[in-house]
Amino acid sequence: MAVFVGGATVEAIEAVCDTRQDLKAHLWDALELLADNSLIRRIDFDETEPRFALLETMREYGLEQLAAANEEHYTRKAHAAYCLVSAEEEAPSIRRERTGKHRFDADLGNFRAALDWLATNGEVEWDCGW
Repeated sequence: MAVFVGGATVEAIEAVCDTRQDLKAHLWDALELLADNSLIRRIDFDETEPRFALLETMREYGLEQLAAANEEHYTRKAHAAYCLVSAEEEAPSIRRERTGKHRFDADLGNFRAALDWLATNGEVEWDCGW
């Protein structure tokens, strides 16, 4: 979850954190356990979809651990892929509505972080392969 900026939905967390489908815990149970131990917080952008965010010190620690385990590149690439797919799926509704809150509003930090990572790693024209 450390790659998420400003939190993420359960769908996003599952897509990025379990790409290999090797998590041994049920995601909701894991999120509840982390929240109960004050390692993450629930932030609600709207009434329909709960979001969860790591506390900033935990996020920094998580990024250090990803780097130490040589998992940062893989995880950030999964994060960028998720952001790209999410943006492609949401774009038509944003063009139609043009007003009100959108999922994009809550995920701007994630989109910026993904674009920054892609640019920093020379993958600006990167295609996730879908």
